[in-house]
Formats: sequence, C-alpha cells, structure tokens
Amino acid sequence: MDRKRLDLSPPLPLGTTWTWSPNHQSWVRIFHCDFITPMATYRREYGPLRRFDHHFPSDNGPSHNTEQNIIYLAKTIRTAAAEAFADVSPHPVCPRWRLAYIRPTASIEVQDISGPGAMALGTRPWMGSGPILPGDSQIWARRLYDERRNLGGIRYTGSNDGGPCLAIWDRAPALEVVKDGGVSCETALIDPETWEELNSVYKETGQSLEKIEIDPTVCVYCRDAEEAWKAVQINQAARRAAEGATGISSAVG
Repeated sequence: MDRKRLDLSPPLPLGTTWTWSPNHQSWVRIFHCDFITPMATYRREYGPLRRFDHHFPSDNGPSHNTEQNIIYLAKTIRTAAAEAFADVSPHPVCPRWRLAYIRPTASIEVQDISGPGAMALGTRPWMGSGPILPGDSQIWARRLYDERRNLGGIRYTGSNDGGPCLAIWDRAPALEVVKDGGVSCETALIDPETWEELNSVYKETGQSLEKIEIDPTVCVYCRDAEEAWKAVQINQAARRAAEGATGISSAVG
C-alpha cells in the first residue's frame, strides 16, 4: 500500500476549529488498561506511537515524557472499536480491555481536519484516515502543537469506519468519565452486557472479536506494555547514571 507524504511547508494556514464542551455528547474510549494507559482519562505519556502523537522521540525511539501526553477518543462505540481492533479479525480481547464514556470538564478547542476542515488547513481528510507515513503525521502534529498554542488537539476522520475521532493533547482541560445516576460509565469490554452491545455494532464492519485470557504471547497490547515498562526502566537507569557521572565530574572539578 502506497503511503502518502505531507506538505510540511510553512506557514500552516489557520484552517477551522471545533469546540467540545461539557454539555455536548460524551465520546467513547476503548483502551487496554496497563502501564502505558492505567486509567480511562489518562493521557499517554509514552510515545510517539500513533498518528497524531506529538511526543519527541528519543534516540532509541518512543520515550516517556510527562510534559507531552495524548488521548484518543471516538464519537461512537463502533468507531472506537474499529480504531482499536480493525487490523486483525478475529481480534483477541483480553480482560484488560475497557470501555468508557468521557467528556471534558471545560471547553476544548481543537483543529478540525475532517471534511472541508482538512482542505482549509492545506491538507486532505486522509491526514487522519489514509495510509500516511506515521513519521510525517507526527511531525505535522508537533508543528501544529507548537504553532497553535490555543488548541487542545485534533478532530479527524477515523481510518477504518470513517467515523469522527479526537486526539486530545496535554494542554487541554481535564477529562472525566461520565456518571449515570452516580454510577461510572466505564466497564470491562468482556462484561456480558457491554460485550453484547459492542459486538452488535462491530459486526457491521465485517470484523469480529474473541475473548482471551491475559497472555503477552497472544495479546500484543500486553506485550507492548511489558516492553514499554522495560524501556522506561532502561532509560531511567541511563539518565540516573548520566546524572551521577555529571555530579562526580563537577565535584572533582
């Protein structure tokens, strides 16, 4: 599959924006609860991994940075599932997978690159939905993040079922899990009621899901979380060693 390249020539046009307010519809997050993503509203600090990650990679690839973090959401359960699972069918779903309905605690203005918003920014909707080089879209996201400090993320068209998606950055207001009658709207995907609802809409894509036990040899997300944890430990150890060497050098000097 040919992967498109972006025109990153400066300056970026203003384009159009979209605002997500607390009184608007809640959006959906389907996530694998692990070291990389420990809770529903957690914005991932480890990256870059995905399309609009604005993290600056280290020399060894993705890294852990508390100042740069991101969360991805979708408008519907089907779109959220398609973004998470469409690469494999049937996709294995271990007990760590969860679903949550999320809303902002204050209004968030985001760059809108869905539909005509993409053309207004000098690009095309396939920025979010097409087979674009991840390095290109991440460079573009970092540039947009740096140039538009009033923006909290990006609204885009999902790459699988064409539904609306959001990438929310660290500078956006806090998010919260919606409560219905005081009960949190967050469940495990394998919860019987949630599993039935999920499969009833996901089958429209022609894809399927299957329940599995927690097993890093089968669940790539369990494996990736373990590898990310090990990488962070190695980077932290190297940083401590470098800081220690600098301290010793300064003391000797």
